[in-house]
Amino acid sequence: MSKEIQKNLKLLKKEASSIGSRSALVITVTTQDLGNNFEIFPFRYFKNYVCLPIGIKNTAMGIHISKLFDGKVDLIFVDVENKLRACQDLFNKIFAVVKKSKIFPIKGNDFTADSAFSVIFTILKNLSQKKILIVGAGNIGSKVALKLIECGAQVFIINSTKLSTNKQADAINIMKPAECRSRVKPITKEKIPRNLDCIVGFTRGIPVITKDIVANLKTEGLLLDGGTGTISQSGINEVRKKKAMILRLDIRVGFAHYASFIMNTEEFVTKVVGKKKIDGFNMVAGGVIGEKGDIIVDNIKKPNKIIGISNGRGSVLKGITHSKNVDIVKRLIN
Repeated sequence: MSKEIQKNLKLLKKEASSIGSRSALVITVTTQDLGNNFEIFPFRYFKNYVCLPIGIKNTAMGIHISKLFDGKVDLIFVDVENKLRACQDLFNKIFAVVKKSKIFPIKGNDFTADSAFSVIFTILKNLSQKKILIVGAGNIGSKVALKLIECGAQVFIINSTKLSTNKQADAINIMKPAECRSRVKPITKEKIPRNLDCIVGFTRGIPVITKDIVANLKTEGLLLDGGTGTISQSGINEVRKKKAMILRLDIRVGFAHYASFIMNTEEFVTKVVGKKKIDGFNMVAGGVIGEKGDIIVDNIKKPNKIIGISNGRGSVLKGITHSKNVDIVKRLIN
């Protein structure tokens, strides 16, 4: 077990060196069946990093892997979603043992949902009134459904039971903006509407999208396997006969966006946000709610621009653009 992980660590360092990048470990909690309590996934790339994702099913394995990689990679990303009881509070436990590498949290279900939404939006273009069926509207599927109806799509969902389908639809429709006219519609397999623009599966690898379901897809439609293995062989054969597009969801773009986002947020909080006293008055930046009269700047450590004068309630004083304190800050910037 350790030999295989060590081998992949060497491959990661070699790949990073060959392309002039830094290295990162990504520990994800997976609900899929794993032969050795872990699974090595293909490299992912973002910014100036090459990442090795490893899927696990228990905390002990996550801690073991983290100790092997600590100090040998620049970053360690750890899944913070409590998907399995055996991985509860995984981030906190790994955070306690990682001493050298920088550690960041990730939420795999979130960037998977973002990836699915982005793929659907990019391929279908205008989502308004597009008919989309989601088979398996659990944690990820419901997030995608909410995003789609907020864009005006007609979304239909099917879960394993009628009760579950109705409950999930009600929950999504409660969460959506009141002004959003689109609503998620719970249906059964017998009442799937014709001429669907898109069918998406999120059933944890269970091949429930059959030929009969795919028969309702438009010829120019999209069939997206969001859960890896959600489409049966008969469904695959049917979509090929239709010459429609069939894709397995690739989460690389979603991961790259999420990883960059969480790192940029840390940089923003540590280098932009803050409050500083100068010549008897305060400067604030990055969303800090200052007292009335405080000068709001764009960056607390390296101010380049004056945003305004604080009204003490999180906004700027209207109609007031000058004070002696503004002059002091201008001189500081210059």
